[in-house]
Amino acid sequence: GLRAACERWKAALERIPQMSSLPDPKFNYGYFIREVETRVGPQNHRIGIAQTFPWFGTLTLKRDQASIEAELAREQYEALKTDLFYQVKSSFHEYYYLGKAIEITEQNMELLKSLEGVAQAKVRTGSAVGHVMQAQLEIGKLEDQVNTLREMCTPTMSKLNAAIGLNIETKLPIPEFPQMPVHPLDSNELFQLLEDSNFELRELKLQESSDSIEVALARKQFYPDIQLGMDYIATGEAGNPAISDSSKDPIMAMISVNIPLWYGKRRAALEEAERQLDASEADLLNSRSRLQAELKLAVFKFEDAERKLRLYEGTLKTLANNSLNVARESYQAGRADFSELIDAQRLLLEFQLAFERARTDYAIEYANIERILGRQIPASIQFEERNQP
Repeated sequence: GLRAACERWKAALERIPQMSSLPDPKFNYGYFIREVETRVGPQNHRIGIAQTFPWFGTLTLKRDQASIEAELAREQYEALKTDLFYQVKSSFHEYYYLGKAIEITEQNMELLKSLEGVAQAKVRTGSAVGHVMQAQLEIGKLEDQVNTLREMCTPTMSKLNAAIGLNIETKLPIPEFPQMPVHPLDSNELFQLLEDSNFELRELKLQESSDSIEVALARKQFYPDIQLGMDYIATGEAGNPAISDSSKDPIMAMISVNIPLWYGKRRAALEEAERQLDASEADLLNSRSRLQAELKLAVFKFEDAERKLRLYEGTLKTLANNSLNVARESYQAGRADFSELIDAQRLLLEFQLAFERARTDYAIEYANIERILGRQIPASIQFEERNQP
């Protein structure tokens, strides 16, 4: 897809010299089947050439319009490239999350199996067998969760392969999380960048310029094109050789103009061009509002993921680990029910997965903000850098 957009851009560049060139001259040849007898001799045939010149300024407008359309094709290529980068990054991080989720869930399965062993030891001392069954039930749930995650890996891997340009069946290893420091962003600066760097807005501005030229070209239709030409007539010998100028070949210069007679057709064309310009202006306003809202949502999701990332990394994961250890010791000592131990294990799994989900969402939304802006986020709008979570 990126190669196709690049070729369309190159094709648009080749339109510029076409639009700035005059139409081909016309060569005329006429043969007199019946010779026209004149005083200086019979006219045998006629040769002529003519060149049409569009009304003043028309070619310049067409050249400018073709240049804008080439620039528009370049912006479309750049926008597609930016979207492609986002697809690769988002698929990459989703693929990472699935692999990490499988790893964490399998670790919790092993943890549950160890808790099952604790419950079996308690059964041998006279405790209810239901605790063992409860542990086995939780292990079965996690096995089903792991199977679901493994099945989700295949379409996610295919999506990543498609974005890269590989065969969708290519086997890719689960990636490691890239080095990515956490920094809060200055949202005000982001909105200022949006206007200048977003490819969709730049495309619509170029389209608006192209449509304004189309209006100017429609006005040129009310004026005629001018055609300049020259004819040469071959003349034979006169019947009376004594006549002066016998067999003299005449040369005739010509000028002609077309008459823009059908006013209604040209008026409709001008009205069409003006309406299209109004539509382009409305499209620009609409897209600007939509993209501002889209950026606002992306910034919110980014900041939410950043907040969760710090929360889980700094506090909740540690508390969940401590809670599980306390619950396990209490159960072994007979001071807690097995359900409390299972709840602590579930909480630990939930926080471990939530941490990886927040880290994945942080990276994806960072890439999404870059996609909306149409450029990398400059370091100048990052308040500070922190260590990677």
